[in-house]
Amino acid sequence: MRYNYLILLPLFALAHLETARAEETVTAEPLIVTASKVEQTPDKIGNAVTVLTRKELERRGDRSVADALSRTPGVSLSRNGGFGASTSVRIRGTNTGQTVVLIDGVNVGDAATADNAFDFSTLLVSDVERIEVLRGSQSALYGSDAIGGVINIITRQNPDGKTHVSGFVEGGSFGTGQGNFGARGGDKNFYYGASATGFHSDGFSRSKAGKELDSTNVASVRANVGGQVTEKLKLDFSGGYIYSESQFDPSATTDGPGLNERDFAYGLLTAEFWASDIFKNTFKAGGNMTDREFDEPAGFFRRSTFEGTRLTAGYQGDIYLRDRDVLTFGADYQLDDANTTNTSGGGVTTQGIDRDVYNRSIFGQYLLGLGENVTITAGVRHDDHQQFGEKTTGRGAIAYNIPQSGTILRASAGSGFKAPSLFQLYAANFGNPNLEAEESFGYDFGFEQKLFGDIATLNMTYFNTEIENQIDFDFATFSYLNTGEASSEGVETVLDIKASESLSFQGTHTYTNAQDDTTGLSLLRRPRNVLTFATFVDVTEKARFTALGRYVSKQQDSGSRVIKSFFTADVQGEYDLTDQVTWYGRIENLLDRDYVEVSNYNTPGFSLYSGLRFKY
Repeated sequence: MRYNYLILLPLFALAHLETARAEETVTAEPLIVTASKVEQTPDKIGNAVTVLTRKELERRGDRSVADALSRTPGVSLSRNGGFGASTSVRIRGTNTGQTVVLIDGVNVGDAATADNAFDFSTLLVSDVERIEVLRGSQSALYGSDAIGGVINIITRQNPDGKTHVSGFVEGGSFGTGQGNFGARGGDKNFYYGASATGFHSDGFSRSKAGKELDSTNVASVRANVGGQVTEKLKLDFSGGYIYSESQFDPSATTDGPGLNERDFAYGLLTAEFWASDIFKNTFKAGGNMTDREFDEPAGFFRRSTFEGTRLTAGYQGDIYLRDRDVLTFGADYQLDDANTTNTSGGGVTTQGIDRDVYNRSIFGQYLLGLGENVTITAGVRHDDHQQFGEKTTGRGAIAYNIPQSGTILRASAGSGFKAPSLFQLYAANFGNPNLEAEESFGYDFGFEQKLFGDIATLNMTYFNTEIENQIDFDFATFSYLNTGEASSEGVETVLDIKASESLSFQGTHTYTNAQDDTTGLSLLRRPRNVLTFATFVDVTEKARFTALGRYVSKQQDSGSRVIKSFFTADVQGEYDLTDQVTWYGRIENLLDRDYVEVSNYNTPGFSLYSGLRFKY
C-alpha cells in the first residue's frame, strides 16, 4: 500500500506519451530566493523547494493559501470546519509551529499562540504572486522555528514599470461572495501597488453536532511603494492588513455561538545599497501584529484576548566573487511580545501572559560554484536567546547538474531549533521558564530527471528528520516539559508531463512516517500518503479546463480516534470573453464526498462557484 500510488504516476505518464509532441520551447528559468537568501535558478539549488506561480493558482482555482499548500509535496493540513476555521499546516510531519512563514519577507509567526504558529484560516490568494515552499531544517538561515521548513508568500508587485489594473468578482455556494481590485504602476525609478479584497460566506456548521451556520467575513488591504533613490540606493516598503471574523462552535461535539475576531497587520522597510559592483548591503526593519478576540457566551471563559507582536531588524551583506560564488553574512534581532487575558462567566478577568523576549543572531553562508555544473552551499548561524541561552546551527547542500542526460542530483543536511514560545515559558499556572529549545537534524537526497525528450520531468526526494527536546504538555505536572522525541521520514515524488502545448499533467505523492519516538505511536494528523493530480487542457485559444484530485490516507487523531481516508475531485473551466476579461466556473468536491480533516468537524460538500477576472 505504501508506494502503490507512487507506482501509478509513471504508468500514467507512459500511457500519454504516444500522442505527445516533443516541441522545443525556450523559457526563462525562475529565480528562487528562499533557498539561500540570494537569487538562484532551480538547477543550482540542492534543497527541496517547490514554487507555485500566479498562473498555477488561477488555473487550479485555489481560493486560499491553505488550498494551494494542500497540493504541495511534503505538506499536509487540517482545518476545524472549512474556510475561516483554525487551519494548521505541517511540513514533513513536523509540528505546526516548526515552520517559518514569511509574507513579503516578514516573519508572520504569532507570538501569542502556544507554539508561535501562523494561522492560515483566512489568508486568501487574491494578491499572491508566488509561493516558495522550502522543505527541511533551515535554522542556519532563518533561525528559530525552521525545523520543518519555510513557506515564503510573495505578493503581486509591479513587473515591468507599466500601469496594471486587475481584479475579480466571484459568487457561489454557501452564500459565498468575494471580490478584489488592485492597481500597480511606476517606471524604472519608482513603483507602487495597492489592492483591496473582500470575502463573505454564510458557511455551514463547523461542528457535526448541529446545523447552526458559522459564517466568515474577511477584509484586507495591501500596498507597496519603492524606487531607485540613487544609482546605488534602493528603498522599498510593503505591508498589509487583514480583518476577519469567523463564527465557531464551542467544541467538535457541541454546536453553539462563538465569534473569533482577528486583526493582522505586517510591514517591512528595506534599504538596498551597493557599496561597489560586487558588494550589496541590505538593511531591513519590520514586524507583524496579531490581535485575536474570542467571544463564547456558553464557554467557561466568556471572552479571551491574545495580542502578539513580533518586531525584527536585520542586516545582510552579499559579496559576489568570481562568476558564481557568493559570500553572505549578517545579523538579525527579533523581539516577541505577548499579552493574553481570560474573562470568566462571573466577569472576572485574569492575566494569562504579559511578557516579551528577544533573540539576537549572526549568520554566514558561502555559495560555491564548481565549474558549470556543481553548486555547493554551506552556512552557519549563532543565536543568543534571552531566556534559554545560545544555539548554533548549520546547513549544507549540493546540486550536481548533468545536462547530457537531463539529470540533477540534490542532497542537503541541516540542523534546526525552535525556541520555546512565550506561552510555554510564562503562561499562568503551567508555563515553564526552564524550558530548553527543541533541536533537530534533518537530511534529504534525490534527483530530477528529464524523460522522453523533455516531455516529462520526474522528481523524487527521500527525507529524514530527527527532533529532540520536543516541548509537550505534561498532564502529570500540568506544565510544559522537554519530554518529547520525534522522527519523520518519507519520500516526495512529483511527475510533470507536457504532452503537448495544450495538454499537461502534474501528479504528486508524499509518503510520511512520523512518530513519537518516546511512545512509538504515530503523530496525530499526519497522513502516511497524500496523492494529488492536476490535468490542464487548453481546449481552444480562449477556453481552458482543469481537473484536480486529492487523496489523503487515514490518520490518527486525538482521543484514539482515526480520521478515515478520503478522495476529493474539483474541476474548473474558464473562457476569455475579451483580451481583458475572463469568465470562470469551478466545482469543488465534485463527487460530494462526506469527509473530515479533523474528527467531528464538517467539510464542504458539492460546491459551485462562478466569477469574472479582469486585467488592463
